[in-house]
Amino acid sequence: MTPLAELHSTLPWLISANSEEFEKTSASASALIEELELLGAHLTQCLLAFEGIEEPSDGSQFRRLNSLINRGALLGQLLPFFYLLIEANQKGNSSAVVEKQVVIIRKLSERLAGWFLKTYSPYFKEAIVKTDGFDSALAAIRANPPGKRETAERAPCNSGKMKPG
Repeated sequence: MTPLAELHSTLPWLISANSEEFEKTSASASALIEELELLGAHLTQCLLAFEGIEEPSDGSQFRRLNSLINRGALLGQLLPFFYLLIEANQKGNSSAVVEKQVVIIRKLSERLAGWFLKTYSPYFKEAIVKTDGFDSALAAIRANPPGKRETAERAPCNSGKMKPG
């Protein structure tokens, strides 16, 4: 099972598309790219909630990502993956470009899904796995965020901190 399919199976409210769509290039590549961009936005909102970081007042994806990076809650190496998800959904691309993009974007999304599962699945409590939707899941995570734990316990995230240079 691919990481996206596993994520869909575990947290169906996080990805609204059917997991089979992630296994093949869809006839509607544009729709799949939109779905994967939404997945990126949902992942960043979940990361903020898991880490106990407030949602930025303007709610923009760029501000969310900056908050996560500034707090050391997101690996710096993952930031380009999120930016590519945002950029891929820009309108005006030809259908041939979109078809090529979907393969790359799906691979990037697989890596993000795998990282998210590896890093945060120990904190997937029944309250968020069996929730009715995205908003109620975020509320459940925010009610008891594991982000209060020591940084040393979050080894995968620890390397995301910037070192003075």
